[in-house]
Amino acid sequence: MGKLITLPFQFNQKEYYLLVQIRKEEGHEDYHVTTITDDLDAKLYVNYIFRWDGINHSIIKTPTEKLATQELSDEIWHTIYTSIILEKQQIKPDVQ
Repeated sequence: MGKLITLPFQFNQKEYYLLVQIRKEEGHEDYHVTTITDDLDAKLYVNYIFRWDGINHSIIKTPTEKLATQELSDEIWHTIYTSIILEKQQIKPDVQ
């Protein structure tokens, strides 16, 4: 089992959390992501697996739920990238 972390996450003006399990493999890291919320009416529960090879990322598991849009996966990856990967590299993201 890999390291587990929880990250705050905003989507469609609502607060969610990402439960992220980081699994280090040879040549890459996999990020197993589940969205969670304490708002039962939010109805956002999806699972992704993102792969980071040190240069590029890819989605190796995409949920089939209707809520799993490209916008959602982009926002989730942005949160992982800025909160985990850049932090490990001690690089601050550009603020626009």
